[in-house]
Amino acid sequence: MIRSQKGASLYSIAILIVVVLFFAKFGIEVIPKYITNLEYKKHVESTISKFESNAIINQRLFNEAFKKTVITSNWNRKVEDEVSIAKKGNGYEVKLHYIDRSNLFHNIDVMIEFNDTFIIE
Repeated sequence: MIRSQKGASLYSIAILIVVVLFFAKFGIEVIPKYITNLEYKKHVESTISKFESNAIINQRLFNEAFKKTVITSNWNRKVEDEVSIAKKGNGYEVKLHYIDRSNLFHNIDVMIEFNDTFIIE
């Protein structure tokens, strides 16, 4: 009569722990990037709303106004490369496009591409 083991083996527990730790590390690295993206979008919207309603906003004026206010103390992004603004109807179409890279493990990086388009009236 062959008796089988009841419960989980040591290998299955070790694999489960590795998988859980991997997803925990991934979440710790990725979730703050999405929160920063939301702050970035809100900051772009607030910068545009500071202009008078009848003012014509071009890319250069927006870039200068955006640089005067900083989201965090370690903000090191180039707004010229990531945000484009164009007049559309009564409002402005804002395209936010950038890639954020975060180190996951020794030589493995996670790259998140944010590509948002929204209209501000």
